[in-house]
Amino acid sequence: MDSDFGKDHIKLLIHAIEGVNRTLELKSLLSKSMESAKTLMKSEASTLMLVDGMTGELSVSIPTGPVGDEIKGLSIPKGKGISSWVAENQQPFLSNEPEETHIFWKELSPDFKTRNILCVPLLTRTQETLGVLQVLNKKEDEGYTKEDQQLFEVFASFVSAGIEKVREVDELRKKIEIRDERIRKVHEDLRENLIAINSLLQIEAEKSGESETRNILRSASARVLTIANAHFLLRNEDSVGKIEIQAFINELFASASAVFSSQKNIKVDIDLPEIHLQAEKAVTLGLIINEILVLLFRFGYQGDEVGKIHIQGRKEDNNLTIEIADDGDGIQLDKAEEESNIDLSAILRNLANSLEAEIHMERNTTSGSMFAIRCIIEKE
Repeated sequence: MDSDFGKDHIKLLIHAIEGVNRTLELKSLLSKSMESAKTLMKSEASTLMLVDGMTGELSVSIPTGPVGDEIKGLSIPKGKGISSWVAENQQPFLSNEPEETHIFWKELSPDFKTRNILCVPLLTRTQETLGVLQVLNKKEDEGYTKEDQQLFEVFASFVSAGIEKVREVDELRKKIEIRDERIRKVHEDLRENLIAINSLLQIEAEKSGESETRNILRSASARVLTIANAHFLLRNEDSVGKIEIQAFINELFASASAVFSSQKNIKVDIDLPEIHLQAEKAVTLGLIINEILVLLFRFGYQGDEVGKIHIQGRKEDNNLTIEIADDGDGIQLDKAEEESNIDLSAILRNLANSLEAEIHMERNTTSGSMFAIRCIIEKE
């Protein structure tokens, strides 16, 4: 490009390129490209045509100017007109007397007078033809020049790169959507299988004549439901692979309440900041919370007491603290272990170790029990 071509043209080119590069949506990209082309080339009309992958014809995708609405969506047969010649030969075409050339095709818009035309190919990085850009009827009397052609070819190269980028992003989005849907289907199938297992455990618990066996089966049922709830949330989460903790705890309490509903009438109050954890960490945390809820349901209240469990959390830097407190009689862990014949301390300790968490318990006969779980949610 000549050094004296003009700073104004360079500024217009840069502005046009910036407009093209700012969008990742194809229709918006094409519209901005053609408005920029018309302004940049000081033309009455501009047209972007894309190659139809099925027919090989050029489709008038984004036209501007006096007959834009008339020709939008029309197709140009292969071998017809200047635009087809440019697409097939991958060469620019400039003429200030286009209707005198043997390749001019007037049928696209018979009533439109084409005084001059500049048409350039849109090529991929591998030199495949995407389509063409053309401008018509320069507003200045002298018509299009070789300098105009050079400027337009530079602009077209950025439009081509923009179209490729948008198509690659669209293809990636489609692949991600397919992957996410497959992952959701896996979570859905796993949850359904776990729900079926839970139903069997519940049936066996109801059939059991021994209180200890019945409670063991109910505890196992609550653990199965913890995993099922995790898969339910993973199935519906927008952030694939992460679980929102307050929603998870709501599901955990609902499950524990359902399992022990015939024994207790317990409500819950949950107050946590919005926190999303990776599935593996969230499930382990959920299992810890489930064990504590089962403890409170089984041993925190006597008989058919009405009670309330308070669950609150806070996040400080990369540390998460969750406190679970009840207003029952207070749990004596050693007696609970003796009655259930299960080393509950070991279960909580092993889960805490796998989460790299700390669990602290306090018992107060006047205000129930309080468990505090502290863990790192994101390592530096």
